Amino acid sequence: MDTSRFGAGKYMRAADISPNQPIYSVIRRVTTTELEGETRLVVETDAGAVVANKTNTRSLQSVLGTDSDAWIGARIKLAHEQTLYQGRTTPCIRLYAQPAAAPKPVPPVDDLPF
Repeated sequence: MDTSRFGAGKYMRAADISPNQPIYSVIRRVTTTELEGETRLVVETDAGAVVANKTNTRSLQSVLGTDSDAWIGARIKLAHEQTLYQGRTTPCIRLYAQPAAAPKPVPPVDDLPF
């Protein structure tokens, strides 16, 4: 019997991402949840839902702004990394917003009529 489904939860965990193979995805929805006595953001992507800690929230805000409604459709990278939590190094998921591509410059026009 395949037992992997018994460990699956509602939200992604660091173990869901290979350490050297980040996942590139698109934000589909941003909601909130109560977790450990705090209201936390939940970033739902094509790859799954991630509860965003303060570090991940600030990372997304720095590129996408503070209005989570504007995050919808943004490309992000989900990476397996390490963090210090309660004095111990532990695996975590880091969220990195991918900046929108800069518009292509308009080529100069050489045949101006003057």
